[in-house]
Amino acid sequence: MFWACFTYNYKGPCYIYYPKTEEQKDYYEEQIETLDETEIKEELRAAFAEQEAKKEVKWTAAGKKFPTRRALWEVFWNNYQQKRDSHSRGGVNNIRYTYKVIKPLLIPFYHEIMAQRQSSE
Repeated sequence: MFWACFTYNYKGPCYIYYPKTEEQKDYYEEQIETLDETEIKEELRAAFAEQEAKKEVKWTAAGKKFPTRRALWEVFWNNYQQKRDSHSRGGVNNIRYTYKVIKPLLIPFYHEIMAQRQSSE
């Protein structure tokens, strides 16, 4: 597969995907497991905190006392956790795209274009 990026007046980077090897697949599956343990848990902790804050504002606005039995993080985690796989949040190909194309090629290209556009104005 071939990936390229371009815009008006700018030629961007390109990348050729070669078939992934078993070593690459194992490496990216380890990366997925690491992300599952860190990134997803952090996202859900923030969502849980936001949900609890909204509930508290709602109860306060209604002039009611907040219930004594609050929601538990463990219950929220069990109900909403998602693992990265080929069906939901992206599997090996998604992680490979992120680490081989987006971070090293696309993001620097974007910053370069933005710097050139700001200097020309």
